[in-house]
Amino acid sequence: MLKAGIDVVSVRRIQEVAARHGERFLRRVFTAAELSLCQRRKNPWPCLAARWAAKEAVLKALGVGPGRLAWVDIEIVKEGGGRPRVELSAPLLRLMGEQGVSAIEVSLSHEKDLAVAVAVIYGGPPVSGL
Repeated sequence: MLKAGIDVVSVRRIQEVAARHGERFLRRVFTAAELSLCQRRKNPWPCLAARWAAKEAVLKALGVGPGRLAWVDIEIVKEGGGRPRVELSAPLLRLMGEQGVSAIEVSLSHEKDLAVAVAVIYGGPPVSGL
């Protein structure tokens, strides 16, 4: 069984929220590794916005509201070839096990002021009515 989640976010929106709430916002949403990766770029905001969208997409695919877990329970890391990979905290790994999820794949993209991400989960309980 497959489930998918998608999210689109304005890069400017993430930048504006960070300007209003500063380091507190960044540390609440992004892991140290995500911040380090994105802040190495000339313009870190598209990178950060894409990771925000990926976290939202993962939560949507799992059917979990963002208030139930911390944003840093989901980390979007970069594999050797540049491919994004999802790393989950222990609470999310337990939830995956309860749902029978065997894997999560993500794809990120950004263009000008938009960032988008798609998450696909494999496994899990069958969808009723299909």
